[in-house]
Amino acid sequence: MKILGISKSEYLEEMDIKLETFDNYYLMKKLNKIDLLKIDTEGHEMCVLKGCKKTLKYIDYIYFEHHYDDMLDKGYTFSDINRFLKINGFKKIYKSKMFFRKTFEYIYQNLNDV
Repeated sequence: MKILGISKSEYLEEMDIKLETFDNYYLMKKLNKIDLLKIDTEGHEMCVLKGCKKTLKYIDYIYFEHHYDDMLDKGYTFSDINRFLKINGFKKIYKSKMFFRKTFEYIYQNLNDV
């Protein structure tokens, strides 16, 4: 919106929505294991990861993209995500730069035996 010079009031409308953490979703759906968690939340990856702190041990792989430009105001860095995943037993096994953007895709593998 900054780039296009559009004000929020022209195109956005406030509304109430219900959010659920991945931990709660995992329990509600009575899941046992997640082979691959793909996160594509345009700058909210850290929030998603924090919302699955209790269930991370049941996830084999996590796949996400991280933007390194100023387009998104995230409030965290890639180092924050990397540190969080490492502390929780994950290891980066894949990194790929997306074409024409300051964005990379990552895959982390859970090294914990559950």
